[in-house]
Amino acid sequence: MITAEVKAKLEKALKDGTFQNPEQPKSELDIIYILTNPVYAGIDPFEASIKEEDWIKAFMGVCDQVGMELALKAMLTTLRQTYSMEEDIPDMPTYKAS
Repeated sequence: MITAEVKAKLEKALKDGTFQNPEQPKSELDIIYILTNPVYAGIDPFEASIKEEDWIKAFMGVCDQVGMELALKAMLTTLRQTYSMEEDIPDMPTYKAS
């Protein structure tokens, strides 16, 4: 269960840029980061570490508890951070939005 306090911490972390990929998940925000990052369900070039259906259920749980807008902001943040590492991933294709 995501409490109002954790939701407030998420809002603050998204605002101030401290919502980041944890090396070792230790807090509720670390778990929310994982549950809002779809690369864990397998998005090229990353292998899935959780079944897609399970990730979707977990993400929907986050949406139910913090609201769709905040959950989507978190997901967009996780994707931006993940793919900003693209120079560290060999042979990763670069895509540009049109």
